[in-house]
Amino acid sequence: MPKRLFFLDALRGIAAITVIITHFAETYAGESLLKGIFQPFGRSAVILFFLLSGISLSMSFQRKVSFSWQDYISYLVKRFFRIYLPFFVAILIAQGIFHILQPQGIAGLSEWFNLTGTGTADFRILVGNIFMTGNYVNRIDPVIWSLIIELRISIIFPLLFCIVKKYEVLGATILMAITLVSGVSVLYISTQNFLLGQTIFHTAFFVLGIVISLHWSHIKNMSKQMYCLISIASLLLYFHVVIFNLVGIPTIQIISDVVIGLGCMGIVLACYESKTVQEHLTNRIYQGVGKISFSIYLVHCIIFIPMIYMMQHMNIAVPIIQGISIPVIFICASVFYCIAEHPLKIRGQSLSRKVESRTRNRGRILEEE
Repeated sequence: MPKRLFFLDALRGIAAITVIITHFAETYAGESLLKGIFQPFGRSAVILFFLLSGISLSMSFQRKVSFSWQDYISYLVKRFFRIYLPFFVAILIAQGIFHILQPQGIAGLSEWFNLTGTGTADFRILVGNIFMTGNYVNRIDPVIWSLIIELRISIIFPLLFCIVKKYEVLGATILMAITLVSGVSVLYISTQNFLLGQTIFHTAFFVLGIVISLHWSHIKNMSKQMYCLISIASLLLYFHVVIFNLVGIPTIQIISDVVIGLGCMGIVLACYESKTVQEHLTNRIYQGVGKISFSIYLVHCIIFIPMIYMMQHMNIAVPIIQGISIPVIFICASVFYCIAEHPLKIRGQSLSRKVESRTRNRGRILEEE
């Protein structure tokens, strides 16, 4: 198993771009053919993000001979610096931008668009976002709901990994079934309060990522016919909501999410199996976008939404403003990566090593005493 699979970074970059497309589509009120095509992309991309996180974290655990409580503390430090602190910086930036703009909504645009940025005067909304309560998640930076879920699952991820490693595929299947059913039950009882149901439900995709990471070798050297079949089937599963929207067939989100998760699994396995695909995904463009994908995800809404508010008085059509915002998003994401995400990541890695070293030294001292 290589230390790093670079095509996973490329997939993150592609997913981040599709989230931008989704939010562009979601800006408009009413239903349309284009909205029906592009709006589902975001949901699929988030599930792919969760699956990729499960794979990446599992790969880091597989390289460890043992996993102690010192390792767990070190791991939590890294996740805190990797996810929470960049999120915290982005929330403060978003709060500042929208506090200056004081958006009141734009007639003809969607409720999602008009709700974003309208909560800056309510201190409870900012506090709820900073402390990741799971409430008011669509009022400052709409993408934070998935980061809340990811950070929560990260806390219990080592336990999930140990369970799947010990009980293999059967145990993982039972665990996924439990999380899916429990998540749906909680959603039914408490709707979306605190994102509790969503957190439990999406745990299944992290578990699926663990299974993939532990069993890469089982799918190597498949026949060309099998590879083509898996690739086509996976793409159909991943994009099935778009296809259903085009033919007018309604979907149930909970079921669709599970289907999308299977599609994500197939896409990842197909990429892993094909050296040609991997070589294509390791070019500079894909790797560059993948490198800043988290920053793109964090900042795109707090770039293009304010731009629409600022440029609407110039009689520029919203689609044109969105087009203009694309290079601005990538530039701002690159800056955010350089001044916030990357330094915090490096600092977290350094601090985690110090924490691990100190806790181990204290343990040795206590044993000697």
